[in-house]
Amino acid sequence: MESRGRPGAGHGSHRSLGPGGRVKAVILFNRSAGLWPLIGLILTAIHIAANPPLAAAAGRLVPAVFSLAFAAAFTGWGALPSLTFVPKGPPTDRLLLATVIGAGLTGLVTFVSGVFGVVSPPFYAVWTLCGLALLIWKGRPLLADISTRKSNAGGLGTLAAIIIALNLVQLIPMLVSPVVSTDAMEYHLMIPKIALATGQIAPLPSLVESNYPGLMSFIYLLIMPLAGDIACKAVHFLAGIGVLFAIARLVDRIAPKANRLLAPALYLTMPVATIIFGWAWNDNFFVLCVLLALGQLLDFNSDPERSGSVRRLVTAGILLGLAAWTKYTIVMILTALAPLLIVAMWKWRWRPLQVLTLVAPICLISLLVFVKNALFTGNPFYPFLHTLFPNPMWTDTTAAFFQDALQKWEIPTWHWHTPVTFVYHMVFKPRLIDIHTGVIPLLAAPFLLLRSANRSQTFLKLFALFHLVAWYLFRTETRSLLSLLAVVLILASPEIERTLFAVAERRRAALFAVAAAALTSLLVTVISGWVLTEPLRYCIGLEGRKAFLEREVVGFDTLDWINTHDEVQGAVLVGFKRPYYAAKPIWFSAFSDIPIAELLTGHEGTPADLARKLNTLGATHIALDHNEWNVDHADHLYSWSDRRREVFEDLLEYHCRPTARFGATTIFRLEK
Repeated sequence: MESRGRPGAGHGSHRSLGPGGRVKAVILFNRSAGLWPLIGLILTAIHIAANPPLAAAAGRLVPAVFSLAFAAAFTGWGALPSLTFVPKGPPTDRLLLATVIGAGLTGLVTFVSGVFGVVSPPFYAVWTLCGLALLIWKGRPLLADISTRKSNAGGLGTLAAIIIALNLVQLIPMLVSPVVSTDAMEYHLMIPKIALATGQIAPLPSLVESNYPGLMSFIYLLIMPLAGDIACKAVHFLAGIGVLFAIARLVDRIAPKANRLLAPALYLTMPVATIIFGWAWNDNFFVLCVLLALGQLLDFNSDPERSGSVRRLVTAGILLGLAAWTKYTIVMILTALAPLLIVAMWKWRWRPLQVLTLVAPICLISLLVFVKNALFTGNPFYPFLHTLFPNPMWTDTTAAFFQDALQKWEIPTWHWHTPVTFVYHMVFKPRLIDIHTGVIPLLAAPFLLLRSANRSQTFLKLFALFHLVAWYLFRTETRSLLSLLAVVLILASPEIERTLFAVAERRRAALFAVAAAALTSLLVTVISGWVLTEPLRYCIGLEGRKAFLEREVVGFDTLDWINTHDEVQGAVLVGFKRPYYAAKPIWFSAFSDIPIAELLTGHEGTPADLARKLNTLGATHIALDHNEWNVDHADHLYSWSDRRREVFEDLLEYHCRPTARFGATTIFRLEK
């Protein structure tokens, strides 16, 4: 029966909205469509909060948010000098320079205050907030015009972006998990942890790495009490992002029309570069300083008017000085620059005064390392040149052990042919995944033989050559070549694009070759690099912090027992090189230092004398890792007499009682 009510009633109700009404509905929907992303974010947040695994995974990302705040604070502190002193240039350069200079200034403040006994988290919080305020006040010009020039190579740009994204995304589980990397636990984070516990930056005789250039440790000293050690990893990750931008900017300088994504993508294909992004180390900051300094030198060298010459050279000198305060491997950079500056004076008419302008800031900032070491150890170059500056804490035995580890850890045996065959060791048969370069640098190297298009390319090629020679002289770890490898890829990427991708017949094969090389490196990193895959369960909330650390940190069960037993007032740790997770007073020796057992028996005496000495120190327990004990003796790290060894062993037998055992480790209780 047909309805006789309003037109459109009954079956025709869907027609009750006339043309005018439909138009109004469309307009209303279009106006409210802008709310759709916001509604989507709100619903997603509710979904995450309602599901424990998602909530746990999201919670793991909180330190990354804090790291952005710290980076912003560094940028704020560096904004004023960057805007007023650094010569005008692209906004990306100014932003990177401001962040690096601000980070250096932050490290200087925490270092100086710590030496004078001011290790204060409230002070660090105020410093961070002031940096954020300065960014809001003075930093707008740094953020206003960040370059967004798109890649101009079609498929090449897309491939490069995919490579970058894949390599960064795979780092997330590693980035948000607790600290387990060796160098971070041994000194990068151990040094600030000790400073926070003692309330000062003081000599650490049994921690040789405390006398390395320590800028990043002093920056971590500010971050750790405010946001935790995982935030330190995230800050180092952001320094790595800065490296990618610096690489892109150097490509812009030598080949303005080239695709600037390719070189950063190729850099990330190297496992040795990618894995470091997820560790609280110092390598990314070091490479960032070096690349930014090279950019300033290229700008100076390519400008016929030498406009802003003094400021560019001073800026480059400050950056290299900060690099010198970050890693001792600056010696290879300076060794490479020395002949390069001679060439610059001969070929490009650099004046001696200009060279001095560059060198002066490097020397001035380097004094922070040398003066500290001279005051703390008596050797400005500690632990090097120990024969000229003898120190009782650094013997011929420890020096030989240290030198052997530096030069033979990655390439055990050096022969006359090693300068050629080292490529085989690094590319095809690395001992560890975190020293693996992949095949990309080997494929890129021949492109450096092509004729340079401008003096900037010539400058970088000479730097690469002299850097390689310097590495042959010092023969240290692969990570010390990251600056060189970055420069090789910067030089090669425009030539790869020009010779392979610009020709239609070669483009598909070239894309396949780059993709295959990148994929093999990615797979090797994921499959062989346990540091990437092991944290996945923790990242998604299927595993707690303690369970993760028990799996990943050698000796964590021993340290946890010490931490959780009230009768332990202090512990001597024999064979524990990285007791980062100890929460009570400990006595230990780190890598290549005089072993703590040998150190404690320095004046021989009797086992009873040693027992009284330990009681006076406040030690109640001794933990002995039998495996490390045997290894250190086999490697001749111990240089004590048979009598001193007998004193320590008799102490364990007659004045101690075994109370716990974990694998090869025995925990002894010292009898009073």
